Amino acid sequence: MIGRLLGSTDLKQLASFVTPAFFEVMPAKPLFAQAKRLRAASKDAGAMRHAVARRQPLLEQASLPIVLGSREQAPAAGVPSMPAEQRAEAIVTLYFHELLTDGPVLLDLRSEAFTAGADRLFWHPSSWLAAFSPEFVGALRRIYRGFYTANDAEFRAGLDELNLLPAEDLFRTQFGSDVHAVTFRTQHFVSTFHDVFVRCKEKGIRLHPDFLPLGIELAALYEHVESLGVSVDVAKCFERASKVKAAA
Repeated sequence: MIGRLLGSTDLKQLASFVTPAFFEVMPAKPLFAQAKRLRAASKDAGAMRHAVARRQPLLEQASLPIVLGSREQAPAAGVPSMPAEQRAEAIVTLYFHELLTDGPVLLDLRSEAFTAGADRLFWHPSSWLAAFSPEFVGALRRIYRGFYTANDAEFRAGLDELNLLPAEDLFRTQFGSDVHAVTFRTQHFVSTFHDVFVRCKEKGIRLHPDFLPLGIELAALYEHVESLGVSVDVAKCFERASKVKAAA
């Protein structure tokens, strides 16, 4: 059902985290409205141009080794590639950078959306765009900030804003016990999200519809980093993205 609404074959694949339990905790009308917005945005060339124009200066300001543009700007085959560890760190930092800065979020973090040069990544994403609501992204920022700065009160406050406090243990499991050496596994991400949906069902909790585009972005992130076969210092990535936001 979600696959038909999203339209894009790639988006359908990334929406594999949408298990049957998802539909029991997501209000139908807001969910379908969100899916339709994602599909419409994917066909809006003007919105994509605006999103790219907004994001590229922010990437430069953050000194991230990522160039956003068309595939034609990427280096030709045979150019030495950025080391896997550096690439994984850049992608995870990019994920946090998008959440911590304002503007449209480019959801396509898949490995195929990037071409690696020797010292930078060339990002040519598909036009999958989302605009998270202020209340959703604000709570999400508190969750991440609380977790990665070991501020339990902040972490729990963010969860509470999204009615997710009963699933606190599941989110801690998802983020990992060693934030300085996280191994990304897509199956772990999917199973943990499913457990969150089930917990929400048991507690009578309704999820925010922005969890749909967030889940798509996370699925793309996990696919990319898992393919690199390295662990990531996620706390370091969050700290770097946070410092850029604070400076801004």
